[in-house]
Amino acid sequence: MAVAAPIALGLMAAGQLYSGISSADQMRDNAAILKENARRTELTGALNEAEVAREARAAQGEAIAQQGASGVELGTGSALEMLRQNAINAEFDKLNIRTRAAGEAANLRSEAKQLRKQATATLIGSAISAGASVLMGSSMLGGGSGAAGAAGSGAAAPGISAGAAYRMPIGSSPFGMGPLR
Repeated sequence: MAVAAPIALGLMAAGQLYSGISSADQMRDNAAILKENARRTELTGALNEAEVAREARAAQGEAIAQQGASGVELGTGSALEMLRQNAINAEFDKLNIRTRAAGEAANLRSEAKQLRKQATATLIGSAISAGASVLMGSSMLGGGSGAAGAAGSGAAAPGISAGAAYRMPIGSSPFGMGPLR
């Protein structure tokens, strides 16, 4: 039974780490999908913009042909203004398509960035959780609680009585690393 408890602690910690790694990998995969969707959104926007430009040129050509066939003097007056306004409207349509695609792509990239950050936080959290589980389990196996239990005894640190104030000698390290420099 004494051997089974440390093995169980190790398996529990390994399970927590594996779960965190799996979750982080899935989040990173989803972030990559979002990034690819952003690229495709921009590509679709560019294709839609090109299609609007093609349709606008065709409409302009058709309008010019109709004006010429009806005997309107081309390149002057209201005929010219109509062609100019159609060109301006087409440019606004293209600009709207480009802006919408860029906004959607930026949103997708932002979401991907958040997922990557969340994946990192999940990895760190699972490592901390696994370490805490091992420490808690070790202290329980040792019979005490906290750091003193991990050492195997319920007594306070040497030289410190329970409840007494302890003052660190001047110039010494609180971590037992010798004198401070």
